[in-house]
Amino acid sequence: VAIFDMIYTTQSRIRNGVIHSVRDWLEYVGKDHFHHRLLHIGFTEKQALVLILAVALALGLAGVVCRETGVLGAALLLGQALLILGIVVALMLLGRVIG
Repeated sequence: VAIFDMIYTTQSRIRNGVIHSVRDWLEYVGKDHFHHRLLHIGFTEKQALVLILAVALALGLAGVVCRETGVLGAALLLGQALLILGIVVALMLLGRVIG
């Protein structure tokens, strides 16, 4: 979840013209990360933490189970992971803060 958040916010900052160099990227401080966006749409800090941990747990368990399952099981787990990441992206877009 943390790696996805970093990649998503970095590409968003580049697309919006907020950062122009590696130095800008390293020095930029903003409230556009996943947990900030969850707080913006009304989650409490505890609810945001629980959601992020639940997503990480679901994806982590899917990765462990994927090693022990066949092709069909792996395809279903991949679909589940894509659905979860789609929900995360939807929440990030919903909680987008302009400015």
